Amino acid sequence: MRRWAFIETLLLVASVAASGQGIELHRVFGMALFPKADRPEWTVTAEQMGVLRWGLAHARVDLHIGRAGVTGGYGEFAYEWRTKISGFAVHTEYNGGIDRGIPYGEAILAGGCYRWDSPDFSRGFSIAGLYRYIPHNQAHHNYQLAGTWQYGTGDLIEMRGFAKLWREYLVGDGCGEYHMWMEPQIWLNLGTLRESFFYESNFSFGAEVAIRYSFGVPVTFHAIPSVAIRFTF
Repeated sequence: MRRWAFIETLLLVASVAASGQGIELHRVFGMALFPKADRPEWTVTAEQMGVLRWGLAHARVDLHIGRAGVTGGYGEFAYEWRTKISGFAVHTEYNGGIDRGIPYGEAILAGGCYRWDSPDFSRGFSIAGLYRYIPHNQAHHNYQLAGTWQYGTGDLIEMRGFAKLWREYLVGDGCGEYHMWMEPQIWLNLGTLRESFFYESNFSFGAEVAIRYSFGVPVTFHAIPSVAIRFTF
């Protein structure tokens, strides 16, 4: 196991154990359509975002759970440093994961970001152009474009998600040079439903589609749906 695997494990466990913005439980479908994707039946996502003195911090962890228990996880830990130019920030990030004891996806990123949010953070988007350093790849120096969006946070219908396109030359495994990962979500915030059992609760019911190209499986497109329940702190 690579030397970063122990650190990644600690980060994954610590992030899920800590209180966060929300925890999602996803029932993953679509294996009949994309059996090579090898996605476990359940995914637990813990996410936290906070406005701090120097910028915006964001952490996200996915834990994948199969019939034999936790099979692995993936985490992203980012900080956007404010600048004197409104909306623009310096984005720094670390991400990496473990799948069945084998680390994957480790990268250190830095670059520029533009973010717009409404005063109550109910609507917003961001787009970033990043330098992507991959320590365990023969081609260390790469790049990434990434974006996020949210609309209707706290309303009955909420939409959010992220999209990434990056270069990572995987030598000898046939996975190609460019990779894409997108996860659009839609949520029904049950706490807004008057005269219901869930009124003023923190529960939401939603759906997600994990859209991936050349990510984990050689030059293959996947669009794997899931349904989920979320509890927001």
